[in-house]
Amino acid sequence: MKITEEPTKKIFLIEDSLELKYNVNDTKMNFTIRRLDSLATQLKIIPFLIDLVSGKEIYFKNLSFTFGKVTIKEKHLLEELKNLYSMFLKLQKVFQKLNVDEKTKFGDKDGEFDKIVNKINPLVHMILENDYRKLKIKEPYIPKFTNYQIGDIQLIFFYNPESQTKLINAFSRDLLQKDARVVIGDKSYPYSPYVLLNKSALAYGANIDFEVIKDSFNQFDPFVSELFPITNDFCLRCINAYDISNNIKLLELAEHIYNKYPVDAPGKNVTSEFIVVTINRLQIKLRKEGRLSDEEYQQLINLRNFSKDNLEAQFCTSVLLESKTEAKLIFQRFEKSRQKFYEGLPIYHLYKKLIE
Repeated sequence: MKITEEPTKKIFLIEDSLELKYNVNDTKMNFTIRRLDSLATQLKIIPFLIDLVSGKEIYFKNLSFTFGKVTIKEKHLLEELKNLYSMFLKLQKVFQKLNVDEKTKFGDKDGEFDKIVNKINPLVHMILENDYRKLKIKEPYIPKFTNYQIGDIQLIFFYNPESQTKLINAFSRDLLQKDARVVIGDKSYPYSPYVLLNKSALAYGANIDFEVIKDSFNQFDPFVSELFPITNDFCLRCINAYDISNNIKLLELAEHIYNKYPVDAPGKNVTSEFIVVTINRLQIKLRKEGRLSDEEYQQLINLRNFSKDNLEAQFCTSVLLESKTEAKLIFQRFEKSRQKFYEGLPIYHLYKKLIE
């Protein structure tokens, strides 16, 4: 709690959310919920306000200060607060269904209370009552992952237009029982549905369950030659998501998937896939631990020597070896279109840090 004292009033800021202004001379008081902060905060604040406007005495033990019985002019206020509290209790049930921490910040600023509440109400109706009248979704006839944003909280759902319960937690284990496949040419292959998650969902999804995603990749071989580009692209997306969120679990997810690739190089015929996986494994470790071992640096040197005709492998190994000048000179040799492509890859994040 923060207290600001002025000549004629005391201002209390409780839980960085509720502001009470108490006039010392005439004992008048008004309050404003400046921001929601989090569900956990509102589950404390609203009952406090209900007690206050119900006429109960409120004693602040640490301050030796008591709010006496309050008389309110707005007779409807108590009912509004009770309705608000009921809504937050329902949101608590939604968060429990989605395994979202109640302390997760809404990220709202002063004056955005109504804006956030107006996003909570439809969500509660959809998840607890199967009322989808306010659901807005592109191409509503196609099953898909979809995001629902409440301030900074991004919730990820799986949408199924054929089901009575059209929105379920995207990380429900029920989804793992469904036959998800990718079609390449005239063949289809079993695959993880979570390949459809974009970088933002991976980075900021409040209900993301990394163990479920890992389990989805345990049900097939993600590195058969036809699936390699899709799997590698997803792993790179995880690393990129880590670079904007700092969530170590994203690196652990990519590492879990790459560990399914054969550890040793296939004899003397070092494939392009082996080079890609080795570089990406090592850039994951560099992010996690801040450095590589001498053995790993030697592995990079060997890889660089082996790949003298592979300019892109030369660039990546130079970045990981922290050869600033060499990496810069090689990058300048890329075509402009290739430079642009690399700017979207996680190795470029390390390259930028190297040359700064």
